Amino acid sequence: MRMKEDHMLNGQLKPGYNIQVGTENNFVNGSEENYDYLEKKEFTGIVKYTTYEKETKRSFKKKTFNTENWKYDAEQKEYTCPCGNPVPYRKTVTKKNKSGYLQTYEVYQCENCEGCPFRELCTKSEYGRVIQRNGHWLEQKAKVKELLSSEEYKTLMKKLELNVKLSLVRQKAI
Repeated sequence: MRMKEDHMLNGQLKPGYNIQVGTENNFVNGSEENYDYLEKKEFTGIVKYTTYEKETKRSFKKKTFNTENWKYDAEQKEYTCPCGNPVPYRKTVTKKNKSGYLQTYEVYQCENCEGCPFRELCTKSEYGRVIQRNGHWLEQKAKVKELLSSEEYKTLMKKLELNVKLSLVRQKAI
């Protein structure tokens, strides 16, 4: 890139870095790792996770084969598929992401997919439907949903919106 601050004044190309962060309504999207970081620093994360908006829509809740809409029995440690078949717990897996953060998943697998009338709509796997459930992440998302629907949050957002509008008015006046 050609830099504005070229101390040699000869227009040399120099390496430039364009760092970008995706935001939604001026907030960085949340993740399990981000929420854990905020909690560790004793901050309340008023940050929407990536799929928050999608999950709050009726169309999401009507998707029959989305496992977040399936009945889950914590005592039995199993899901029930839309066809009524049990999807039992198989094992626990821990994965490390690119930054070194460890995530733990419970793996569930349906044993009765053979001959199921919904199989083609439910899974492409020849071994049957597999679900990875991250209980910690689901707990975090539930806390965030509760926080974002609270009156306290709505009041805070109205104040923030008002402050942004006031600062824009001040900038135009200058």
